[in-house]
Amino acid sequence: MQLFCPFAVYRLADLLIPREKPVLQGVFVLDPLRGEPDNPAFMTETVLFLCTGNYYRSRFAEILFNALAPAYGLKTRAISRGLITELISPDMGGISPHALHGLQARKIHLDVNGRRPIQIQESDLKEATLVIAMDEWEHRPMMGQRFPHWADRIQYWQVADIADLEPEAALFAMETRVRALLEQFKNEQT
Repeated sequence: MQLFCPFAVYRLADLLIPREKPVLQGVFVLDPLRGEPDNPAFMTETVLFLCTGNYYRSRFAEILFNALAPAYGLKTRAISRGLITELISPDMGGISPHALHGLQARKIHLDVNGRRPIQIQESDLKEATLVIAMDEWEHRPMMGQRFPHWADRIQYWQVADIADLEPEAALFAMETRVRALLEQFKNEQT
């Protein structure tokens, strides 16, 4: 676990990029440019979800975590990144239709014109309290190639991509794991 400074810290991008007004989404606010909760300075821990393109699994886990975290009384936020985002064509949009449908089925709505997939940087790994890659079989080799000294320092779930696991099963598996993770954080913070 990392220790965090109690003072507000803003990323340079937050200060330089003019932002649209955040969109209210149920019990939390989404930043239209990032799809992340607003005011990260008030958060104490960050969970980083990783998948291949930051288009389907990691985005679903991030948004679901952030939608549910306030109900658990947590000051924890999730972000997501992709290991090979160049695989996602610009005309595909910012989030998978499967992830979007899964979120809507759970009464979590977001602007589909939100942010594009974001490529992982080493700074993302360093700043996160916990890093979770969606599928060990798929992502451990990628981590070994791109960030070899991080490959054994992160957690891996067993949620395969669409070619190997039906979206409904994958979304259910991710929801189950996200809820268990939220319970774990809640128990650690009490």
